Amino acid sequence: MAMEKNVAFLPPQMHFGTLLMGSNDAVLRDMNPGQHVPMDEFEQNLLYIAAEMLRRAEKGIVLIAPPPCNPDAWAEFVNTRKPEFN
Repeated sequence: MAMEKNVAFLPPQMHFGTLLMGSNDAVLRDMNPGQHVPMDEFEQNLLYIAAEMLRRAEKGIVLIAPPPCNPDAWAEFVNTRKPEFN
């Protein structure tokens, strides 16, 4: 499984952990195909990382979801950014 390489940043043991879910992956394919992660892949990655964290955390983990998004406001923000940042 490819994800096994991506948890090397986790300490072997921890008191507890926090996992911020999908704030970078929650991008529509049309807006940024390079950053978009398909839902099934995102789910598999999240489950793997959460399981690894639970295995290592003495007290457990806290999962933090991204805030709600207003697609129209986000599109306006992206379209008003300087071209070098798009």
